[in-house]
Amino acid sequence: MLSEDEFTDLSRLARLDPADPGLQGIRQDFNKILDYVNHINEVDTAAVDASYSRDETRNATRKDLAGEPLGPHAIGKIAPRWEAGHFVVPGAIESE
Repeated sequence: MLSEDEFTDLSRLARLDPADPGLQGIRQDFNKILDYVNHINEVDTAAVDASYSRDETRNATRKDLAGEPLGPHAIGKIAPRWEAGHFVVPGAIESE
């Protein structure tokens, strides 16, 4: 549990007013988190190998194979705006 003095010190480090009533809910939540961490620390892990991992990680990649490129007609069908063989985008510079 977080003592009143520890809470005051943490509040000041975070540049918060420890007297703010809204912080009392945060203090209670923080104490719940600390209780849970202490609960986890009580679990006996002596028999678990230090190199154990629940998931074996591996790369899920596909082969990079060359294919036929899309032609202008196919690109024009999937483009948001396409005119005369070009993408149409909003102007970036306003003219006077």
